[in-house]
Amino acid sequence: TNQKLNYLSNLLNQKMSAKQTRSRQKRLIKYETMLWTVIVTVSVLAIVDRFTTNYWPRQSFKIGAGSAGNDRMNGFKEGPWSVVAYDIIARVSGRFSIVAFNFMLITRLHILEQFLASSWVGKHIIDCSNIIKSNLEAHKMTGIALCVLTLIHVWSILLPCVTHRWKAQVVPGSFEYPLSERTPPGFKDANVETQTMSLQVDDVFRMVEMTLLLGILVPLSIRWMDRCWHLGIQVHRFVSVLYFVDIVRRHSHPHSWVLNTPVFAIWILDKILSMSWRKIQRPSVKREKISSNYIVLYWKNNAVLNNSVTEDSVGSKYFMKLQPSSWTEPRHPFTTFRKREAGQENDFTSGAVIRVFHNDRKPRIGGKSERRSHTERMAEEENLNTLSVWGPFQGNVSSVLPKTMLHRDAACLCINDGKQRKNLVMVGSGSAVNFMIDLMLHLKQYNNDDGTLRDDLEEIILLFTTRDPELLTWVYTEMGAILCSIDE
Repeated sequence: TNQKLNYLSNLLNQKMSAKQTRSRQKRLIKYETMLWTVIVTVSVLAIVDRFTTNYWPRQSFKIGAGSAGNDRMNGFKEGPWSVVAYDIIARVSGRFSIVAFNFMLITRLHILEQFLASSWVGKHIIDCSNIIKSNLEAHKMTGIALCVLTLIHVWSILLPCVTHRWKAQVVPGSFEYPLSERTPPGFKDANVETQTMSLQVDDVFRMVEMTLLLGILVPLSIRWMDRCWHLGIQVHRFVSVLYFVDIVRRHSHPHSWVLNTPVFAIWILDKILSMSWRKIQRPSVKREKISSNYIVLYWKNNAVLNNSVTEDSVGSKYFMKLQPSSWTEPRHPFTTFRKREAGQENDFTSGAVIRVFHNDRKPRIGGKSERRSHTERMAEEENLNTLSVWGPFQGNVSSVLPKTMLHRDAACLCINDGKQRKNLVMVGSGSAVNFMIDLMLHLKQYNNDDGTLRDDLEEIILLFTTRDPELLTWVYTEMGAILCSIDE
């Protein structure tokens, strides 16, 4: 009778928990939906304003020797459809580039991203479980749109020359602060009478510059990030800085001065503060060699012990960097696992299986010590006292995995055993075992009072593969011990 009462009590608690979870999920605003709503809304409003009210025209700004420009308030430039198209393209791409560049930087604010993910707002108002992936997708899509529209923006002045065989000429002006070219008296970019499109020296320079930056270096940096991260990410950031410098150096871009400069400054500040935010002070790191290609690191994080970081996550991310390293060496992200139970004071709280890469870096952008891969240095250094560790941070699926572990209709599935269940299947290879280990350690919090696992858990299938027999033996041993401790 007592066993039946306990079973019914657990069933009722699971039913109430499932209802509360569904109710809370219905109330939450998805971060991805909110982000794209804001991006699209702001972009549309900025573009519509340029064609209608033009609340903030360039002639209202005074920069250097004169105004910042002269926006046409009514109608379009005179000429054939290609001239009108050039005018429309310039207005649309100009306004969109201001908005897109800001959101590209905002979605890469590391501290803001992690703060929202672990804050009260992120748990009760906005569903930030997918914030990492959403920000990356938004950064990618706005970046592609920005590159395409910026290239169209700088080259569209030649459209009448292609479609209506107008002439093109370069008319030099005078350069002034900060590094901008003023038009000479009587200058007209589209002259209907002479059927001529007039460019300045700076216009020609921007055509070449933007083609090199956005048409060549950006695709290369993305490709390099897959093959040699240390080089690709630095080139990517270098392009971002040059793009910002180019749009704010011109007197004809006053809106970029006002709107893009503060966001760019915040982005730089975020990069600086990230070097100390959630940095583990003097971490005690233990290294164990699994094989010639894999090691496992263990360390202690007092922030986890003090519950200052949410426990409802799987596969948290840590950054590591071995000193001495040059300033061009970025921090390296690793997926980790961590203990959920209290242990001895000197016990390690977190760990990570790390793949060791033995290939030399080509090209090398740092000192002589950086000719080898960073993971090889971490595996072969005599001691790891100089290893800097930051974390924990939410990863791509850290908050998604726990949600998939429970049935959406837990009460119904517990009562009706004949109903078909879904399986949670995880497939991984090599160091992806960190996700699997952490998922198993995470299961502890789903135990009933008698120590058995709750009935509303998804059936979990783990598929792990590796070509390293020593890693396979280590995984088999570790997972076996964890499984025995979960459901004794």
